[in-house]
Amino acid sequence: QGFHDTLFLELETFKPGALSGAILQEMSAANVFFVMKSGEIVTPSLDRQTILPGVTRDSVITLVKEFPDDLKAAILASTGQSNISVSSRDVTVGELADATEAFCTGTAAEVVPIARLATGEGEEAFERV
Repeated sequence: QGFHDTLFLELETFKPGALSGAILQEMSAANVFFVMKSGEIVTPSLDRQTILPGVTRDSVITLVKEFPDDLKAAILASTGQSNISVSSRDVTVGELADATEAFCTGTAAEVVPIARLATGEGEEAFERV
């Protein structure tokens, strides 16, 4: 489908025919974040010890915690919510339906918006313009 990167799953959580329950991990060279309809900015947890604790990832988490007021207008425009939180937790494929935005972070990439995510040919895509 012409994608430029891959978003990996936690293999042990994938069950054939039940993709929505699989837990997301990271991209090939970047951490990933999702802005949820609730106003939560979420990134996959480090607790499974399967993803790298990126410096830029940590910087984004710190900035959201320390400067939520500076993000209110953007979160309100994206989600319709005025509350902002940031968390590191397990995120499932099924939760992508509740995301309004996605972005990745990395030392080389810095912070880059993700325009489109899809799980396979003919399946519904996460696409934000």
